[in-house]
Amino acid sequence: MIAFDSRRNGNPDIFVIRPDGGGLRRITTSVSEDVVPSWSHDGKWVYFASNRSGAFQIWRVPASGESAALPAIQVTRGGGFNGIESADGKYLYFNKTRESAALWRLGVASGAGSEEPVLESLESWPWWALGPKGIYFFEANGTSVRLKLFDQATKKAYELAALTKPVPGFTPALTVSPDGRAVVFSQFDEVGSEIMLMDGFR
Repeated sequence: MIAFDSRRNGNPDIFVIRPDGGGLRRITTSVSEDVVPSWSHDGKWVYFASNRSGAFQIWRVPASGESAALPAIQVTRGGGFNGIESADGKYLYFNKTRESAALWRLGVASGAGSEEPVLESLESWPWWALGPKGIYFFEANGTSVRLKLFDQATKKAYELAALTKPVPGFTPALTVSPDGRAVVFSQFDEVGSEIMLMDGFR
């Protein structure tokens, strides 16, 4: 299943759909903003950011959808946006807000854990992804963007590539294959604008 957010009903909600386009289901029911979903490692839960408590926090909902019997569960308490669970299910990595791009993590395997900072140098909340070798992220340097890998064991960042074109700063733009052999990212190949003349404009 593919999880995504949509304003299909007016306010943002989380939906899931099969890869062939069938089986569309809405899985959040709050009147709040529910956005930026991601799957748990076992596929049983969908994490998402929501302001239903007053400020954006990370919540999770059963893949079957929230209901009175199975309500959504709040995961973070000090702010949360764009949460991604580690492949082993031990940690949830997340940004605090859209504006504060620093990366944090929270132990979730035992049901309780303390939040701890991971990367303070992130410049945009969509500019990171988890991989088997560490955390991949973009770093802007003037007009250029560099792809780096942060090794959590050594606490060091290594440069992997210098990109020749800009990347989006407002939507998830980076992902890593499960085996860590490929990094897929979005970039702007061309940006432009035109001036149009309208006859008879009033």
